[in-house]
Amino acid sequence: MGGNNEEYLSNRWQNFLNFDELSNDGDFKTYPPAGVSPDGYKFPNPDKQAFFDWANQILADLGNPTITDPPGLLTVGDAKIIGFVRGAIYNAFVALTEMPILYQYLNGGNYKPVDKPQVIKDRNGNTLPPGSPDFEMAPMMKVTGTSPHKTMFTDFKLDGTSNNLYFYGVKELSTQMRMSDFSPFLGPIKLVNTNAPEAPEIKRIIPVLENVALGISPKIRLEINAFPKVQQIRKISIYRAFTMWEAQSVLSMQLVKVIDIEAEGIVDNPVWTVTDDFSDLTEIPYGDGLFYRVTVSRKVEYAEQNGTVVTEYAPSQASKIVASLIVENKKPLSPVLEYQYNPSSNFGEIDNVTLTWNATCYKGKYHVYKMNSQGNWTKIHTVPRTTQETIHLELEDTSLQSNRLIVENNGDSIYHHFKVIAENTSGMLSTEENILTISHNTPGIGDMGVETTFIIR
Repeated sequence: MGGNNEEYLSNRWQNFLNFDELSNDGDFKTYPPAGVSPDGYKFPNPDKQAFFDWANQILADLGNPTITDPPGLLTVGDAKIIGFVRGAIYNAFVALTEMPILYQYLNGGNYKPVDKPQVIKDRNGNTLPPGSPDFEMAPMMKVTGTSPHKTMFTDFKLDGTSNNLYFYGVKELSTQMRMSDFSPFLGPIKLVNTNAPEAPEIKRIIPVLENVALGISPKIRLEINAFPKVQQIRKISIYRAFTMWEAQSVLSMQLVKVIDIEAEGIVDNPVWTVTDDFSDLTEIPYGDGLFYRVTVSRKVEYAEQNGTVVTEYAPSQASKIVASLIVENKKPLSPVLEYQYNPSSNFGEIDNVTLTWNATCYKGKYHVYKMNSQGNWTKIHTVPRTTQETIHLELEDTSLQSNRLIVENNGDSIYHHFKVIAENTSGMLSTEENILTISHNTPGIGDMGVETTFIIR
């Protein structure tokens, strides 16, 4: 009852077409076998009224007694109907060539079969003689062995995207025009669809902003139109790039993740929703252009000659490029300043002063302030957006234009106050003020350590 993925699929259909076995056993077999599972299933007895009407019409024409048993009462192997069952099944097969194949006109082993019909008549409808340049008895067939005789027929007219099962049989026509019985049937054959699926369609791309209160982390959500079930799509691959140039091909993009839609429980949804939570990155790329493409993969199963079933996945073409960005909606923290210096040859001075701090946001911009003699904060420098984890700023590179600070004058300490305000990619500024104070108490000049004051606004 599992459709074309049933475990005993081959056994059940081979039993269905084995008329000698049906005649001997009298009925279809049950699968799974009783020793494997008590919940087995067998094909029902023939019960179609039209079948019995057809059989009785033939019997009546031949002057034989008709079948009086109600449809569904006789087993398939019953002598009254087994011949008619065989005839009904045989009648379901269709010839794959316009005319029977003449063995002597088949191509040899080096020939490669092609998808062409037989050519046995010219354009005027006249029969072509064998040996004519236009005569082609079997373009789709060739001889592969002569001891014993063996031929190969290629059926080019199949659709690998369907769920159909196929069965093949052969009849031989003698030189006396006598038709043989059917060969044992080959099947069921399930086609392997290895063609690349069509490019998936991204319905929309949605940035999800962070919400600490609700426990929502920033992410990019992609909504993809689902494929028909017959396509057997089972995986989605997400690719990301930070430039349009990189996004021109998935080969130059970064594979973010591969999602098993069966394991995620979304295979039956009309729209497949997947996300990029940036778990492969050390930082959330706030404000950066994000370019995405996706591919899907079809599940392909086939059996090798030794019977081993192999499962592979055929990738599709890449989707069109979609773009978005993640907006930072939380104020950054203010950096905590530290500094480095060299003692000066002049008493009461320190030289080569450098301010250092750790980055507090992604690609942050940092505004450096120094308190003037009137107690007001004056911006002395702006560090442009940077990805460095630790920022070093020499005072010489600021508007002070000097790395030297005077920390004592005639025995009086001189205090220098600095602070840094961080600005994130959304233009939001930090509000906390972490003030660094440098004075004569600096280690190496005075006896006390660095005086740092923290003020919260």
